[in-house]
Amino acid sequence: MSIGRAAAGALAAVVALLVAAPALAPYAADDAARELAYAPPTPIRLADDAGRCCAAPWVAAWVATDTADGTFAYRVAPEAGRGALQWRPELADAMGQPRRPLVGVQPPHRLLVLGADGYGRDVLSRLLLGGRVSLLTGLAATALVLSIATAMGLLMALGPRMARRTATALADVMQVLPWIYLLLAFRALLPLALPPAWAMAAIVGVLVAAGWASSARVVAGEARTLAAAAFLDA
Repeated sequence: MSIGRAAAGALAAVVALLVAAPALAPYAADDAARELAYAPPTPIRLADDAGRCCAAPWVAAWVATDTADGTFAYRVAPEAGRGALQWRPELADAMGQPRRPLVGVQPPHRLLVLGADGYGRDVLSRLLLGGRVSLLTGLAATALVLSIATAMGLLMALGPRMARRTATALADVMQVLPWIYLLLAFRALLPLALPPAWAMAAIVGVLVAAGWASSARVVAGEARTLAAAAFLDA
């Protein structure tokens, strides 16, 4: 198998995981268990303490204990019993909304495959759901960049003289702008807390503004080449 095919297969697998993120993520992105801040990954066990195989994989509950330096250490709490992994369990998030992930455990146990962050939120769930938003943002920005670049490139190549000059000058300006500094200034102007939809729209807008000019020049060059081709005169 060539490297290109392997990379394409890996990319397709990642996209499939992100598309299926709502079903695969054990918890909602903002579902927090503050008592499990920075908890390590939950060990998934196939046998009991005596080494006997169990009917289903299970996890034990983590319990935080104070240490001398003021941080937390986690230990397994045998008194909480086993949390059997269930297929499509009926769960509820922190807001009481029902959830049915592909695999999960019933409270008080938590399935933390990659551990928890500083607020006790499941890292795997946030990675999957956040990656899905990133994928959507990238696809939306790419579609808009290609649409605007195609229209502006055709205008730069085949439009009226004044329109060609205006579009070319605009593309020149967009390409020489110091986008790093403009992005920092743009972020400084935005409020610290933005609704998710507004944040996504802002990111898409910045990506489109920064990316259409170079693509439009490519379209314009190809359009001029085709317009001057001999087969069009026949």
